[in-house]
Amino acid sequence: MSPEAILSAVFLIAALGANVYYLRRIGHRSKRRELLTSQLQKREALSRAILRSQHHNSNLSDILSDLLPQLFPNSNISIWLFLDKPILQFPRESTHELAVITNWLASRSESDHIPEGEALPWSSKEIADTTLLIAPISSAEQARAIGGLMIEFPNSSEAQFQEKIHGQLAMQLQSLESLADSLSAYFEALTRYRQNLELQRVRQELTVASQIQTSFLPTEYPEMPGWQLAVSLEPAGELSGDFFDLIPLPGDKVGILIADVAGKGLGAALYMALCRTLIRTFAMDHLDHPELVISDCNERILQDASATLFVTAFYGVLDLQKNTLSYANAGHHPPYLFSTDDKQEAKALHLSGIPIGIEEGESWGLEQIKIAPGETLMLYSDGVTDAQNTENEEFGNDRLLNEASKQLGQAPSKMQNAVLDKIRTFVDEAPQFDDMTLLVLRREYPEKE
Repeated sequence: MSPEAILSAVFLIAALGANVYYLRRIGHRSKRRELLTSQLQKREALSRAILRSQHHNSNLSDILSDLLPQLFPNSNISIWLFLDKPILQFPRESTHELAVITNWLASRSESDHIPEGEALPWSSKEIADTTLLIAPISSAEQARAIGGLMIEFPNSSEAQFQEKIHGQLAMQLQSLESLADSLSAYFEALTRYRQNLELQRVRQELTVASQIQTSFLPTEYPEMPGWQLAVSLEPAGELSGDFFDLIPLPGDKVGILIADVAGKGLGAALYMALCRTLIRTFAMDHLDHPELVISDCNERILQDASATLFVTAFYGVLDLQKNTLSYANAGHHPPYLFSTDDKQEAKALHLSGIPIGIEEGESWGLEQIKIAPGETLMLYSDGVTDAQNTENEEFGNDRLLNEASKQLGQAPSKMQNAVLDKIRTFVDEAPQFDDMTLLVLRREYPEKE
């Protein structure tokens, strides 16, 4: 063979070798692209399945058991929340103690790769006997890790297998982080869903409680010939600690009650219902002695209720024949009796004892006034005088008395509306922080024959 032929053959062989090399590289790249595309598709399918499970009440553990082996084949998978049992340990339980890993992982925000043979970061005495990928499941709302995700690749002495693991390490880490993000979103959504359910349940219970409480308040008042009455209760929230009552009594008498439980919410509402029921019961036992009604109510509450709440109450018995009011004031803001003479100061019906529910064996004094024609009695809770404006100033007794005095001679409804309008103007945009109860009673002038 001539030198020219030999040279041509060498060039041909070199060219063929180069073509094979480049074809192999192209094939590897194509295969890697296919692998990456497949991995991305599996990630997307898993993320969709996790998010979809929130709305279809699917079992998260079942979904993960079905789809994770496709994403991390031939590996052991552990997923757990720090304060709960493991969600998944597939196909078997981890040889690592998850509680120990939790203490290390709780302060981390990024994924980690621990090669076989390196020291475990959560234990200085142990060496990793497999390749590990680990990532925290984080909560954006709580700004901390709430769980963990760990992939354990099997121990193998085959160089080809280990090379495959290391060759796909970056891709596997991305898949791990994608899964951690999906699980974080899942648990955040699940937490919000449960919170909303709990909020709805509480709102429903409060609505029912409010309806029951409202039913305790009188909607029809006893007939009171020769008297005019106006009463309102504006709660600050769903439930009220204020309450009032008008109790028909034998002998042409009416029990008048206004009270305020020291507290808010459901506990105060329950206490209100108890106190209202007791006073109604004992009112029939002591028709002319409101101080004994208060005393019996106090003893029964302290015997039967373990709560530390107390109740301020004003209870009086109005005699429609004698036009007198016998009363006991248990720590409540003193009602005012307005004379027909606008130059005469309103008379305060002062305390005759401490609030209900504080001390056993306590007694209350009995007071009595006569109400003349044209005179007006105003009862109120502390939410009226304690109402605050945006500058934290209180409405106070002076403003209350001044506005009420302007309405002397008017119907109780007009005095009540004028006072409430004055409070709303004074408060302006400040929120109402306490219940407001206002009761106005006026004796009419007798008709001229």
